[in-house]
Amino acid sequence: MDIVNDLIRRRAACEQEIAEQERKIQEYERAYESLRRFDGAVDTAQSNFHNVNTVKLNRTSELSSITSRCRTTQLYLEGSQRTLNGFGAKIVGAAFTGLDVMIRLKLAEYRLKIQNCENRISSLERSIDSINSMIDTARILPGRRMRVGIRKKTFWKRTFAVFLASVCLWSAAGCTGAGTGMDREDEKVSTELTQRQRELLEEMGLPADYDKLTDTQKNAVTSIEAMLSYLESKYQEEFCYLSYAEAGTLEKEHLEAYPASGTPSDVVTVYRTYEDGEYHYEDDYANIGVRPLYESRVREFAVQSFPESGIKVFSDIRNLGQGTDGQSVTEENVLHTVSAVTYIFISESVCTEAQLRDFTEECAQWMESQCQGVAAQICLRLTDAAQWELIDATGYEDKLRADIFTAEAECAISASGKVTVY
Repeated sequence: MDIVNDLIRRRAACEQEIAEQERKIQEYERAYESLRRFDGAVDTAQSNFHNVNTVKLNRTSELSSITSRCRTTQLYLEGSQRTLNGFGAKIVGAAFTGLDVMIRLKLAEYRLKIQNCENRISSLERSIDSINSMIDTARILPGRRMRVGIRKKTFWKRTFAVFLASVCLWSAAGCTGAGTGMDREDEKVSTELTQRQRELLEEMGLPADYDKLTDTQKNAVTSIEAMLSYLESKYQEEFCYLSYAEAGTLEKEHLEAYPASGTPSDVVTVYRTYEDGEYHYEDDYANIGVRPLYESRVREFAVQSFPESGIKVFSDIRNLGQGTDGQSVTEENVLHTVSAVTYIFISESVCTEAQLRDFTEECAQWMESQCQGVAAQICLRLTDAAQWELIDATGYEDKLRADIFTAEAECAISASGKVTVY
């Protein structure tokens, strides 16, 4: 149950950050209240100054009746009036006005900080709700591999990921399987498990006794077998199970598997929907053949700056361009017909942080010239040399959550050709 433990740690991190945000709110509220009281004192002082100044002006007017008889009184009166009505009084008045403006701006700043903290807490609470749901699902179906998020989650990155996922799911270029003609009534519920179902249950650590399974587990193992059968019937080869996700608010029902003749890094995703009384399937099997072509082109670029012995390149193909399939994509056209997210892991033994910054700029320029017409993203990771040795195609996604990177940078290009570095 490593995934459950990982999710629990993420939930604890969210709870810890909520506590920190609440501490900041209390700090800002104390500062706000103290400044508000000071503002009141400034208002009082300004009022007192005005009152005193008015009284003194009134006193000088009382002397006006005797100024004609006493030259000394006349000089005193003129001096007092210049002081009370002249430059000094204006300086004091301006100082009060300026101080008042500064205080009100600072009060507004504290209110904004408090609001930002409250918004962050709301976001973290939603994350905790989502994590709790994921924990429940993982405990219901222990064998299900759940992908958890990457460390950096900037607004742009989230937007880019959603965009690529949408293209992948809905692209007309997807390999869509025809309806099987099998409706839900045809999927007869049987208390006898097939041999494959028994093997799947054993792999997931679940009992092979049908009566001991929950309804969710029964439905899951039946769906997994149906989707594996679809792949094997279509491509006439055996596939091995990796993960399964039931349909939800934000995702379709889908299965991840890989050809028995390949490796677990050769992931094939099958999506299943139920429409008009039958199941429909679509898959991205063609991506298996495209991935090595894409990685080869990116690697060719990277080795111009670093020795090949110090870099590792892994691409996640998101979709093929309009009108293309696995056969029509070549090494020459792959960069402008295939949308992908590529990770380049660079060992510290061959690269410094300064060199990575230079390479990031070169990467952006290269994408602008080579990847026009499709959305793509390249993620650069300067990696601890010892940890770099442990990264491979099968487990590199798990390493993305580890604290093994000295520096990170990312370049992305939209289908319209706009390049962003972050």
